[in-house]
Amino acid sequence: MLSKRFQQFKLEAEKDVGSKQRYDFLLDRAVLLTEGYKLNTAVPFELRRAKALAYLIANTKPRMDESSIIAGYYPHVNGMMIAYPELFGSGVKDINDYVSKKPYKGKQKAQLVDVLEFWTRQAPVSLNTAISDPKIGSYRYNGIFMGSGWCNGHCVPNHEKILKIGYSGVAKEAIAVIKKLKPEAPGFYEHKLFLDGIIDICNAVKVFGENYAAELELRANKCGGTERQRLLILADTCRRVPYYPAESFIDAVQSLWFQHMMITMEDQPNAQSPGRIDQFLYPYFKKDKVDDATATELMTDLFLKYWKPYDVQNTMVGGQRVDGTDAVNELSYITLKVLKDLHMIRPVSVRYHKKTDFGLIEAAADVISDGMGVPMMFNDDIIIPSLLDKGISLEDARDYAIIGCIEVTISGKANPRAVSHLMNLGKCFELAINNGKDMRTGGQLGVETGYLYNCKNSAQLMRIYKQQVEYFAKYAVAMSNTGEKIQASTYPMPILSAMTDDCVSRGVDITKGGARYNYHSTCGIGVPNVADSIAAVDTLCFKTKKLSLRKVYNALKSNYKDTEPVRLLLLNHAPKYGNDIDYVDKYAREVAGHYCDVMSKHRSPTGQYFTHLFSFRWHLDPCGKNCWATPDGRRAGDPLAYSISATQGRDIIGATAVCNSVAKIDHRKSAAGTSFIIELHPSVFDDDGYKKVAALMKTFFDNGGGQLQFNVASADTLKKAQEKPEDYKNLFVRVSGFSSQFVTLDKEMQDHIIARTKHRR
Repeated sequence: MLSKRFQQFKLEAEKDVGSKQRYDFLLDRAVLLTEGYKLNTAVPFELRRAKALAYLIANTKPRMDESSIIAGYYPHVNGMMIAYPELFGSGVKDINDYVSKKPYKGKQKAQLVDVLEFWTRQAPVSLNTAISDPKIGSYRYNGIFMGSGWCNGHCVPNHEKILKIGYSGVAKEAIAVIKKLKPEAPGFYEHKLFLDGIIDICNAVKVFGENYAAELELRANKCGGTERQRLLILADTCRRVPYYPAESFIDAVQSLWFQHMMITMEDQPNAQSPGRIDQFLYPYFKKDKVDDATATELMTDLFLKYWKPYDVQNTMVGGQRVDGTDAVNELSYITLKVLKDLHMIRPVSVRYHKKTDFGLIEAAADVISDGMGVPMMFNDDIIIPSLLDKGISLEDARDYAIIGCIEVTISGKANPRAVSHLMNLGKCFELAINNGKDMRTGGQLGVETGYLYNCKNSAQLMRIYKQQVEYFAKYAVAMSNTGEKIQASTYPMPILSAMTDDCVSRGVDITKGGARYNYHSTCGIGVPNVADSIAAVDTLCFKTKKLSLRKVYNALKSNYKDTEPVRLLLLNHAPKYGNDIDYVDKYAREVAGHYCDVMSKHRSPTGQYFTHLFSFRWHLDPCGKNCWATPDGRRAGDPLAYSISATQGRDIIGATAVCNSVAKIDHRKSAAGTSFIIELHPSVFDDDGYKKVAALMKTFFDNGGGQLQFNVASADTLKKAQEKPEDYKNLFVRVSGFSSQFVTLDKEMQDHIIARTKHRR
């Protein structure tokens, strides 16, 4: 049970979404950053942003969550268009109209106008104007691929390093590197400016901590007893961390939160994830001999501070140490206990390997039974070899962590550019069977590969599909590479650089390739639909000859208008992926593997390309919306399958069967991460059913699965929630790589989730 303090904190967090404190914080960030830029107009670009951020950090007003025992605050919000004018300000066309819709009056209103007038005069280079090939714009518009190539949020900083040496240690490192620079070297100027900026940032962090210490002392002087003593101890902690190394468990937790604040001061909150929290906090827990109750209290407070309505700040437990031994410890279990007690959407992931402490897997299954869609499960025995294949060292691969939804990264050492772009594989298939032409408009978009009725066999059908994918992949890479170059020249990230190996030692910003590992991660969406489509054509046109290719083609062109018998044959009389049928599952393996192989051949300005087999919610829009009817029985505009889960409603044999189908895909090729949601009826968890679910997870992973997450809700309950949302505010569902209150989702997504098979066995 939560204490009264934490029950109150939970209420405060939930109400904070629309609070005055939230809007004050957002405006303060915008005003201070703008002042920082104005004060440094004569400073070279490479240093100006760092100095502006240092000004922001040093002058940020100390704020507290009233019921929190950890100092610091940042608002529980989704979009932050007010707070980050350098990202969004240039998009404001009518300042007065924009400001009139915001909750600011008097001085605050004038401040927002001043901020926007400054940023609307800036002329950032946009991806649309930078791309010289008009084809790319056309392909994006028609839903074949989309993305930016930027690194936005989506990181796991090196929190462990800051805990050990503090920002003071980072500053010392930067000074030492500067001393070794040779003025005559070609890169001296850029390296020196970057490192000077890092030092400015670190010095500002010292002021930031001192400001919080002073505020806490003021508050302590207004009260007495144990509360006064607590505030004075916390003030002493803030004077140390995060500038100096953490010395105790409370130091480490407070430093971690302040580090997170630093990251979100630089870049809008979006999946800046703490990573392996049970590993880097454990030495301080062990040193202080912290009892479980105290640790639970601090971790609960920390989770409430991280929480947002749309929360993708992933926390990871379990797995292996860098020496390959099992990493499970007391904090691993405490983290899951906190998650269960809070009964709040907080993304927590658990790592599995064959020698893992299986008690942790059962504890995870027990939390899953509560129906929040967490924790998510990841398989070391697939992910670590996958990273080794990409050139990651064994020690670093063993220290991987998850960003946001399912995105794999190397803790504190990588710039993964998660979801750099996504590729609509369903659309590629549509174009393959229509001579490269869009079935909606007739416009020529892809390679001229002929028509469905020209195909001689399923091998030829697969071959022309692959031609389209390979063609569009080149243009998607060109788009992402352009985005990378734009960010490097317009939006450096010195704070994240200070917290990522080896940016400081190289004297290079993370956006320019300073990290130890640099890669783009790209999503392949629609694998199950392509597999089911090829299997349907092969079964009904080539094998049984129940349908002619021309008849299927005509039905597709008309979006099955007046051809419902054809659609039902394709839908119900051909095998479907998700039912443990080797014949169709082999197509899914081939389609997924091909996309991974294609992307692995491409290079970015600073690294390589990894693949996600993950769709987020883009399988609805833009991918499903822009994809015409397909031979799996899907109508134009309907959703594609979620990631590598079976198309909704088509996995009809049972949970074991769908797990077996998904495990047949070569997850090792998808180094950026795979995503699989299995829907379970709540009755599965009757009579210690969580133990059966834990066994199901083990079997899936031992068979080669890479990732697994669960929804636990009946279709009847979900339909009732649609009818009476006010009665189901605490009903949570797994949407994609994140969980959400079901009633907050739009009806299209609700219907999609209801349509997924709810397995009872």
